[in-house]
Amino acid sequence: MFINYLSKSLNAILFSLIVTFILMGCENDSFEHPNYMAFNNVEYVTEFPETFSLQNKSIPNIDIIGMRNFAIYDSILILNTTKPNGLWSFYSLLNYQKYGDHLKRGEGPLEFMQGPSASSNSK
Repeated sequence: MFINYLSKSLNAILFSLIVTFILMGCENDSFEHPNYMAFNNVEYVTEFPETFSLQNKSIPNIDIIGMRNFAIYDSILILNTTKPNGLWSFYSLLNYQKYGDHLKRGEGPLEFMQGPSASSNSK
């Protein structure tokens, strides 16, 4: 009987020590190293150092209803549209000649449920 009591007491003490060590390992140092940014010196820009006006500007004669966004890569203009027969339309920037519509909308093979954004930053 005494051995059972001693065994239970040792188990309780051992359990208490293990829990104490575990809780000591859960130290929260977020007060010492806060998780926000602070700036000592904030400088506001009220005017631009250099301005210029555009010369020889032209308005492209591209009539697309439902254009979502666009991107320019080298000399190609890519328009993201909502047309089901071509989610992306490609044009030349030099003379606005249409190269074609690509990325078909649909549920079949080689078709998209929703087209990717033409102006996405991931490449």
